[in-house]
Amino acid sequence: MRIHVDDKLTILSIDCEVEGIKETQFLAMSDGECVGRVGVKAEGLQVATMRQLFVAESHRGQGIGKTLVAECVRKAREAGCLTLNLTVAKCNRQIVSFYNPLGFIAAVEFEDEEIVMVLPLRVIRRIDSTASDSDLLESLNELYGFIAAFLRDAPEEAPLKVRKAMERARKRLGKTENEEVPT
Repeated sequence: MRIHVDDKLTILSIDCEVEGIKETQFLAMSDGECVGRVGVKAEGLQVATMRQLFVAESHRGQGIGKTLVAECVRKAREAGCLTLNLTVAKCNRQIVSFYNPLGFIAAVEFEDEEIVMVLPLRVIRRIDSTASDSDLLESLNELYGFIAAFLRDAPEEAPLKVRKAMERARKRLGKTENEEVPT
């Protein structure tokens, strides 16, 4: 599918399979040349994953990256996903500062210097300083639901890291290893 942006930029949408996983690739085309690309896995998932955003150095600063991210957000919302996630290297401050103004937040930092950034696609609950303990617990349960969905929907992304994060959260909440965290 072609998405006309302006006289100089067209976005192509291509549904394909990458390493056995269905993915949509968005290609930014300018004067017949591919100047940017990104992939998003969203179909049938609660947690969409965006990966490998790239814009040619000669075309940076023109809004192409933001346009590609916007297409991923649109695709994830159309698929009914709750969040759009991506993983970046912690040392790549430039890309982290690119995603922050777009609404992505650093949700998990791993020991191996990776950051999982998350963009909520819909608000489930707003919590403020007056929230009761039961509201906070309910919000934590929803967060565990997101983590469980991530494990189920994107096991190839980092299941060991997410399991370790859930184990640490269980310990903080006083849950035993065999005790389920309610979702």
